[in-house]
Amino acid sequence: AVGGLAGFKIGLVAHVGGPIIGFGVKTLTTLVGAGVGAAAARWATSSLGVNCGGVAVVIYSLRKVNVEFDAKNVNSARVYQSAATATTKKGSVAARFGINGRQIVIASTHGTEGVRGKIRGSECPASDEEDSKKALKNENNRVKDFEKGLGIINELCNKTNTDDKETGVLWGGDFNPRSVETNGQKIGCAMFPTGSFEADLASFQASRDILGSRATDANDLVKFTDVLASTGLDLREAEGLKCPTYKKGKQKVADEGAEHSQQFQCFEDGSWMYYKVSHSPSWTDRIFHSSSKPWLECENAHRVTHLSDHDAVLLTCVVKTDRTDLCSGVEGNVDQLGARCCCKSAEDCVLKFKEDLATSKNPFKLLGKVCPDPYHNFKRFHSRKLPEACAAALNMKLATLDKS
Repeated sequence: AVGGLAGFKIGLVAHVGGPIIGFGVKTLTTLVGAGVGAAAARWATSSLGVNCGGVAVVIYSLRKVNVEFDAKNVNSARVYQSAATATTKKGSVAARFGINGRQIVIASTHGTEGVRGKIRGSECPASDEEDSKKALKNENNRVKDFEKGLGIINELCNKTNTDDKETGVLWGGDFNPRSVETNGQKIGCAMFPTGSFEADLASFQASRDILGSRATDANDLVKFTDVLASTGLDLREAEGLKCPTYKKGKQKVADEGAEHSQQFQCFEDGSWMYYKVSHSPSWTDRIFHSSSKPWLECENAHRVTHLSDHDAVLLTCVVKTDRTDLCSGVEGNVDQLGARCCCKSAEDCVLKFKEDLATSKNPFKLLGKVCPDPYHNFKRFHSRKLPEACAAALNMKLATLDKS
């Protein structure tokens, strides 16, 4: 089963790049694309009152699988809107879903763009104090966008009250960082290709962790990893992308001008990619995910290559079923094994198999298997969650069957 989450900006019809997060689980198939995501997100966010313009989160199932989202619960979604341009809005959207008996916060962010020395050949540091302040303000706002996005994710994780379940996080977006100089007089200034592909790539990669700068200190470069480490969410960026995701362009030939001889090219997964000479090649599109949840397993990131602007970033994750949750299909597993969870009391429960069960005397359950005296079906003592003793026995039995 393969699926996806449109976790990227969809405000522009012509813009189809961005991160996509996908799931692969036995009982859940989700599929999301930029086209359907745009229409579905418009409806969903408007009806929920969480419309953030150019940022959306969409998830849906292709099969009859329980995907929970409580639209009436104010703690199911959060929005942060920071700024707007002529074509799109910046900010974050986060929503909490129940998937396969697990709680997952899925979020999308579109960060503020802007960097010192943005235009190739421009003076950096700028002698014009106003230009320098404007660029530094944008860098500072980008840091704030990331911190605010992380903040609303943290709020939703702390608002999880479903059986005290732990919450996983999947967070994608166009965070808009730029490759910059990390030391010297030009610290914080945008880097541009020189025509030496390997050397240029090494320079860009050296600044990949830089998110932006603080307005109070132009030399205070803020790192993604430092901001993430300031929370207890244990988030890390999905690895696997060697080449930048932005800004893609057509291949130029040297005789089109001296500047075109400096066009950056990068080789990944058997093909060459080309970037606009006028922009600083950067990893603007990223996906972060929980790294400490054993039930959430994410592979390396992949890209859907585009010939212009942004590449799309794809991540596939496995959400393992919570076999103690009735809504995740655990009753089906118990029935398939011909077993019953039988209890004498709320604390005294055991998983009994067919040979140990009694035959029902109820005319409406003729010849059906039931718990023997003095046991009763666990639902007499437990409303939703399978008792721990039965869950452990069930998992052990299923693990044995999987091996065979």
